[in-house]
Amino acid sequence: MAFQLRNNESLSDGFRRLARKELERARREIRRTKPPRDEAVHSARRSLKKVRAILQLIVDDDGSGVRARAWHAVERQLARVRRVANGWRPAHRGPVALARGIQAAHQRGRKAMKRARKRQRADDFHAWRKEMKALWYALRLVGPSDSTLQHEIRALRQAETWLGDEHNLVVLCDELSRDSQICTGPVDRDRLRLVVDRDQCRLREKAISHVTRLYQRHSGVYARRVARRWKGWRTQQ
Repeated sequence: MAFQLRNNESLSDGFRRLARKELERARREIRRTKPPRDEAVHSARRSLKKVRAILQLIVDDDGSGVRARAWHAVERQLARVRRVANGWRPAHRGPVALARGIQAAHQRGRKAMKRARKRQRADDFHAWRKEMKALWYALRLVGPSDSTLQHEIRALRQAETWLGDEHNLVVLCDELSRDSQICTGPVDRDRLRLVVDRDQCRLREKAISHVTRLYQRHSGVYARRVARRWKGWRTQQ
């Protein structure tokens, strides 16, 4: 089953169902081998990011039941969080709760993009990527409701991927610059930095241009539009 709400369930039911499903999936991955393999850890982290996106939507709507602090936990703590997820519910019902969460995610992404473009620092672009992914997960919950929304989901995914590649370049450059067999002195490090900077700029500009139109919109207007279209889709279904 895809990571999305069903057209015949309430937001609270959908949030709890998806949170429990992803937490159980993360728990299974962690339990598969002792210690878990890299791919299992990666899969569990992906599930936890989805849960974090749901949790953020509920928090942004001043929802109840959010008491767990076990995102870094292993098997036993994951099971506990999964049980706690039974009590998660937004403060409002239907499109209102959805709009509040998406508006908050959109606003955070706008601010993070503005900061990254102004300062051109790697950690700022990495922070923007996290906010972009949060909005991407939030929109995926209601993705089937609108073709324009599906296009925006794909745009966010592509931009997030480019920024992921940009972050990998930062890590790679740092590792190579410390390798005495590759960088024998300042000249080699400067050449490496020059090549990496060129590719970083290219990836950053591609990501920015791909989602600028989405983030230029007023967050409240954008979120209400998403909520209206989701509500209309549910009514039609």
